[in-house]
Amino acid sequence: MDWVSNFANPLIGGLPGVIQAVILLLVAWIIAAALRAGLKKHLRWAFGKRSKDVEVDSSTYDETIELLGNVLFAIIFILFCPAPSSAWG
Repeated sequence: MDWVSNFANPLIGGLPGVIQAVILLLVAWIIAAALRAGLKKHLRWAFGKRSKDVEVDSSTYDETIELLGNVLFAIIFILFCPAPSSAWG
């Protein structure tokens, strides 16, 4: 029965770090998603004002807005990655 405790103790001892890492990743995802949504909303508003002044193709703006939103999401998420990895170990 000693082998069970030898096996389970490291697993149970590391559980708080895993939970903390999951929570940090969830917070990072929420912040990145909120900032992406805000950026996309602002850019649609800005490009909408611009398109009234000049004849433009809206599909190009939509693709650009999606790309910029996804890049911002990735950057924010990557910046949060060191925190969960340090919490894990």
